[in-house]
Amino acid sequence: MTAIQAPVFIDNGDSDPMILLRCSHLLAGLIPTSLDSLVTREAPPFFLWHTAEDVYVPPEHTYRLASVLAAHEVPHTVHVFPHGPHSLGPAEGAGQAAAWTRFAEP
Repeated sequence: MTAIQAPVFIDNGDSDPMILLRCSHLLAGLIPTSLDSLVTREAPPFFLWHTAEDVYVPPEHTYRLASVLAAHEVPHTVHVFPHGPHSLGPAEGAGQAAAWTRFAEP
């Protein structure tokens, strides 16, 4: 199985779109793909969030992407919340993780 993280593009009214990295999905039978292998200096700013308790996708995936973004001098923000399961979406009622929507506001 291969973990693939899918970016979600958000029009924030700026000339630069914001990319929110949502939950990953485990997909079988696909060519191994990693978002961090696609990063270039021309990438738009990223907002990344994760939970430390995600049992399906370890937070190290987010740290690795953040490291590649930094190496390419791409503006980014990273938040790893201590609690919360995989696939929270808006995370309403999920404790500290629910704050990600406020943090992502321009």
